[in-house]
Amino acid sequence: MISRRSSLHLTARAVTALLAFGRLLSGRAVAAQAALVGPASLPRSSSGLHWDTILHELQALTRTQYAPDWNEAAHVEAVASLLGAVDVTDPALQRLLDRYQSTRRDFPAIRTVHDGGDFSVTVLQFQAGESIELHNHPRMTGVILCITGSVTIEAFTLLDGTTPEGHLRIQHEGDVVLGPGDHATLVSGRGNIHALQATEWCELIDVFTPPYTPDRADAYRRYARSATPVEGTDIYAAWELGED
Repeated sequence: MISRRSSLHLTARAVTALLAFGRLLSGRAVAAQAALVGPASLPRSSSGLHWDTILHELQALTRTQYAPDWNEAAHVEAVASLLGAVDVTDPALQRLLDRYQSTRRDFPAIRTVHDGGDFSVTVLQFQAGESIELHNHPRMTGVILCITGSVTIEAFTLLDGTTPEGHLRIQHEGDVVLGPGDHATLVSGRGNIHALQATEWCELIDVFTPPYTPDRADAYRRYARSATPVEGTDIYAAWELGED
């Protein structure tokens, strides 16, 4: 049984503040079709693509979001494949990772390192035991690539309707433990609510398409959930958390 972990809350106001300097948070999990969980090992080589090349290719790839037949699931898998080809020893990427500075107790360091309008790239660095509670990425897709360490991600999909008590209904899509070279994805309609917990020092790269904007920041929510399912084996009650 999965128990709900506690963490330092990230408020909606804090999200907006982060957006002023850079965008927010992590992405989460798809497998195969829409947005399921499942670590998929990505090719990693010291002779891979330079970081600047990754950004250039992402710019071209994320422009496809404006096409009427844009497929979110296919897009996140394409982004994941591209990220998996990065040369993790590239000095440009290492300089980004070397800028770690913890500003909040029990909460990872989060920095937007690229915001090109069509997409954003965020670096998350966790100390062992740090976590991000359940939250959404409204009307967005996301890809997480684990560079170092290990992180556990639990993903949920928001369902229609409410429980008899008036709570939201979320369906558990699964849990995944990412190690170096593994990725997880999310799309707007599935797996879009997730939580992250680091079991050791961990560095992640997140790519969001589209990026956070003020209206998406307004739609950002944090959640708590019931400890046990309220329907079947995978549907939980959930409720939004207010600002601290």
